[in-house]
Amino acid sequence: MIKTLNIFLCLVIFLLQFSTTVMANGIDEATLKKAKKKTPKELLKLAKKNTHRNFDLAIAYAELAELKAKEAYNNDDVFEALKQKGRIYEFNNLLLEALMIYQQAEDIANINNNDKQRLSIYTDIAITQRRLSNYSETRKYHLDALAIVEQTNNQQGIENSYYGLATLHKNLANFDKALEYYNKVVVSTKLSGDIYRMLNTRQYIATTYSKAGQYDLAIKEIKETFDEAIKLDDSLLIGTVAFDYGKILSGQGKTKDALDKYGFSLEIFEALNHKPLISRSLFYIGDTYAELEDYNQAGKYFETYQSYKRYMSFKSLSDLEYRLGQLYIKLGQPEIAKSSFLESLEIAEENKLKELCQKSHHGLYEVYYDLNDLPKALFHLDKSTAFKNSLLSEIELKTIRELNFQKEVKASDEQIAELQTQRKNITIFSSIAVLALVVGFSSILLYVNRRSTEQLKQKNEEIRNQNVKLRESNEILHQFTYVAVHDLKEPVRNIGSFISLLKRRFGKDFDEEANEYMDFVLKGARRINKLLNDLENYTSISLQRLLDATSEPSECN
Repeated sequence: MIKTLNIFLCLVIFLLQFSTTVMANGIDEATLKKAKKKTPKELLKLAKKNTHRNFDLAIAYAELAELKAKEAYNNDDVFEALKQKGRIYEFNNLLLEALMIYQQAEDIANINNNDKQRLSIYTDIAITQRRLSNYSETRKYHLDALAIVEQTNNQQGIENSYYGLATLHKNLANFDKALEYYNKVVVSTKLSGDIYRMLNTRQYIATTYSKAGQYDLAIKEIKETFDEAIKLDDSLLIGTVAFDYGKILSGQGKTKDALDKYGFSLEIFEALNHKPLISRSLFYIGDTYAELEDYNQAGKYFETYQSYKRYMSFKSLSDLEYRLGQLYIKLGQPEIAKSSFLESLEIAEENKLKELCQKSHHGLYEVYYDLNDLPKALFHLDKSTAFKNSLLSEIELKTIRELNFQKEVKASDEQIAELQTQRKNITIFSSIAVLALVVGFSSILLYVNRRSTEQLKQKNEEIRNQNVKLRESNEILHQFTYVAVHDLKEPVRNIGSFISLLKRRFGKDFDEEANEYMDFVLKGARRINKLLNDLENYTSISLQRLLDATSEPSECN
């Protein structure tokens, strides 16, 4: 049902975009006149160049390239135009739109019957599906890509698929599985002699160890990788490894050591004039100084980071303004903080970034509360709480998807192991039986293989049925939680907030009996809130029991 809804939303967005002329927002008349003289390939170069600078202009170039390719009936150029347009949307965090465009490109690749194009677009779709928390679809596309490259023995393509599967499992905290895939890449690159790619993979291994809490292994791996990068004398690799070294040190609380590594990487990126990486280092250095409560230094780095706006996504821009707002609050400059929070909120609302909407509203609540503008403070507090509740619901759905995916992977691994065991037994049996009766052996082998295939199909059908039931149960639970908890908490919170404000501002004017009555109301509101929290906990326990119950039938005996 979720996939169907995503496709429907994508279709609506597409129709809205298509109803507007290609050049409406992106290209003025003079630029359009020049652009029309260019080939699709030249237009796509311009689109790529403007991806980080001007979203509307980049999309306009890509759409013009697509239009010219269609007019020339050149499906290869149509594919490239769609792929570039999808990447522009993806970079700017418009993931549903990006997915819709990528799926159009997949259709073109199928029409062209071009495995190279399929391989390219499968990877883009997999990454986008992962960012949308559609984990089963992510795994499917990575495995489809792997199947294509294994047929042609394309070693680099195989490594790319391993990378994608490793990243998927890493993001879901399946660290052992992630390390398994990363180590496959290391073995492959050692055999091919690709030292750069091997060291790049070891970076990912080090950060995976760090996320898994295995800090000693993380430090050992990143230090060895850093030393090897120095020997290789590749500036870009040295800079990126130093940056990851800083992140691992920061995760261990070694903040000053992390700053040294971030500073080292910044010097290298500045020497290379690699502006996207310069901006990333500036951001992390500013964030680290903020963590050290050196707000003046943090502000300097964040302000320098602002000069690289053209290389940032909308999410990064919104996040930057939010962090500047936090800094200005700590520096005692609420008016400037308010301006930054409003800027962050405007970008977040325009690009549907719920988490940053919630943070920006909460920042504005703090500012208006400090400025003693209580009506506006309450307004933004209420907005912040509403976004927070919405995010909690999304987190709950994401958790369900993760559990479903882990269940699918477990079932798939068990089935593969079972089939491998069956095939191994068949091989042993056949070695003995062939001495007695070749013809009989062949018949038995065909029968057992057919039976194994039927069992596998039956088990897959059982898993699909269980997932349908789990999703249906989750929808019912979600509705119950939303109605019984979210809607009840809001009036209770408002009662408590306004009674608290009333007592704080006018309590000194009331007599003792009136103040006592207000205390009774506050205690009652807290008790109701506690009961709602208990109800919410009961719902979570019920959900876990439901998941445990639905997982039992899928186990292989």
